Amino acid sequence: MPTRPQAVPDRTEATRWMESYPTCRQFAFHHHSALRDYLESRDIRWAGMDYLKRRFRAGTPSSDTHLVWLPFLGALECDHGAGFQPLVAGSAAICPAGHPHWLRLTAPAATGLWLHFNPTPRWSRFDAAPPGIYRDLPLGHVSALVDAYLLPSSGSAAGTVGAKIQALELIVFSIEQALEQVTGGERHGFKAKIEILEARIQKKLTDDWTVARLAAALNMSPSYLHKTMLKHLRLTPMALVTKLRMNQAMSRLIHTDMTLAAIADEVGYANAYAFSNAFKRELGRSPARFRASK
Repeated sequence: MPTRPQAVPDRTEATRWMESYPTCRQFAFHHHSALRDYLESRDIRWAGMDYLKRRFRAGTPSSDTHLVWLPFLGALECDHGAGFQPLVAGSAAICPAGHPHWLRLTAPAATGLWLHFNPTPRWSRFDAAPPGIYRDLPLGHVSALVDAYLLPSSGSAAGTVGAKIQALELIVFSIEQALEQVTGGERHGFKAKIEILEARIQKKLTDDWTVARLAAALNMSPSYLHKTMLKHLRLTPMALVTKLRMNQAMSRLIHTDMTLAAIADEVGYANAYAFSNAFKRELGRSPARFRASK
């Protein structure tokens, strides 16, 4: 069994990681200035893709960031303080700051997405998340977003900076939802009310949601809801509705053969044309091209 790489106390976590896997190719989103600005605005230190091979192993005895690692292909093992456990496609490793995390390759090669979140109040929910490997989280569409928008091989329309930022925003939004599922427990104040509102929207995506109706559901004024959502979530009320609809639509495009008209009807658009326009406006690519990319 491979031994863990030795920690170097007087070097940063990033240096220890980089020295630990010289045989793998890394594609970092934060190397692009516009994407770096977006990641910094969300308190995300680093993010990117790993293409692992050979005898990859890396880690740190005490992370100074919150790590989320999502494997797409191949197989690894992750030790978050309780021994190595399998980490395969369809699962996610969540390692909060202050805990160890070690990764080692158990297949000839593997690819996956990684994000390092700064331990700021924005990401305090990580503090309530037990370190571990989780399955059945709402992250099944993330690999499709990466393939379609964030890799150098993405098509010209999907490869625009705006489309990449929208894709990253949807990925981060999905991770926030996954954290809510992992931590459970009580939500406080406004965030507790938004969680209830999200559940109502999700159950009735086809309803004619307006800011006034969303505010009424929470016994708030529309202006207060708008202002408070921007403050806490950096989303407008209608942007939240759109993101929930797009998440559902992406899942249907990837995992089913439903027609665009049927998906439009399920997620609250009058017809396939209106749905396609909204999808392309949000993601920079038509639903048909998004489906074809998979």
